[in-house]
Amino acid sequence: MDVRDSTGSDDGGLRRASRLMGWACAGLALLLPIAVILAWILAPTPELLTRAGLAATIPVAPWQLWLGGGIATLPALALAAALLSARRVFRAFAAGAYLTRRAVGPLRGFGGWLIGAGLAGLAAPTALSLTLSAQAGPGERALTIVAGSTPVLGLVFGGIVWLIAAVLGRAVAIAEDHAQIV
Repeated sequence: MDVRDSTGSDDGGLRRASRLMGWACAGLALLLPIAVILAWILAPTPELLTRAGLAATIPVAPWQLWLGGGIATLPALALAAALLSARRVFRAFAAGAYLTRRAVGPLRGFGGWLIGAGLAGLAAPTALSLTLSAQAGPGERALTIVAGSTPVLGLVFGGIVWLIAAVLGRAVAIAEDHAQIV
């Protein structure tokens, strides 16, 4: 089917690619948290402790493992929410709604959720080490502070996308106002 936009150019390929990306975002949004949860459930406790930067022999109660699993899943959940927002953007593109509130609103949400994922990625290692070492003996408790590049890049990229979406939202509002005048 030959679909043309207002400039006369074919946008069928763009719409197909947008549908495909929307499905990819939905699939990843489902798989990422499940992968983190499975990794947490299947890994032996000493391995979880070592990954958290702790001694593999410290005592850990079941509540600590459950809470630690929840903490470890938070960045993936925020990233999943970002991917679901991106899916809404791609669905709008697939429908031919490019510079509209329908596309720009979820794009801003995508940026916001990426910021949230970056913040969660920065806070999770500290919360995880405190949780898992809570019942350790004196001198074995740990406070881990990690500032890795992945969550920092998530913060920066999320901020960039959020701000670009805000500017695009303003442009859409101006275009709507001008369309009412003409």
